[in-house]
Amino acid sequence: ERPALPAHTKKKWHHRFHKHRHGNNNKQQLPIKAKPNALVAQTRGGLQIRSLKNGKALCHLSLLEETLYSDLNNDGTLDQVQVLLQSKKNRPNDKFVWNLVGKLHQEHEKLKEKGASKKVLAESLPDLCHAMALSGIPPKEEIFSAPICGTAHERAGLDPVVHLESVNPLVVESLNGKRNTRDVVVALNNGMIHRLHGTSGRVEWALSGRHHENFPTWERGSHNVLLTRVQSR
Repeated sequence: ERPALPAHTKKKWHHRFHKHRHGNNNKQQLPIKAKPNALVAQTRGGLQIRSLKNGKALCHLSLLEETLYSDLNNDGTLDQVQVLLQSKKNRPNDKFVWNLVGKLHQEHEKLKEKGASKKVLAESLPDLCHAMALSGIPPKEEIFSAPICGTAHERAGLDPVVHLESVNPLVVESLNGKRNTRDVVVALNNGMIHRLHGTSGRVEWALSGRHHENFPTWERGSHNVLLTRVQSR
């Protein structure tokens, strides 16, 4: 049988253990600093990690072009946001896109059956012009899908665009004041810009501008759009 420790030794050990477990809860965990041992390369096919020791591939993460990757709702799962347009070709095996297409057709047919006006039917044409957020890689479920072309009233002053184009969506700090939550900003070449709630897809605001051939872009040298932060006092 192991001999019992003296009372003062027990107390000292317990004090150190308790301090270690409960005394550092409020301290921010810092990143581990060490010599690099891997090379991370971003290619058109995604992210590839190779060993610096022998150059062998360690792992690979496939990423889609024109798709934004971020944890929108801070649940620890990487989400993806893409802009779906009628003028773009969609992959035939993308069930989430085709589920949305089917839903739009069903809603349009219901309006026809109810005898909706031509104006209402024109607004509800089952054309893809949506921002879609999916959870997981590969995607496990849809977070939201939201229309981004605007209503006829919002588009009244816009020049007609034959082929709609979009820029990669942006992720920005949420307007709701909650930490680690995000909103999504999407822009089209017909001048429409939307800010969407990162988890519900609710429109926070929408703007309509004039059509430019090289719009939209988030490049710093752009004369059309500049994404920045203004300090106010």
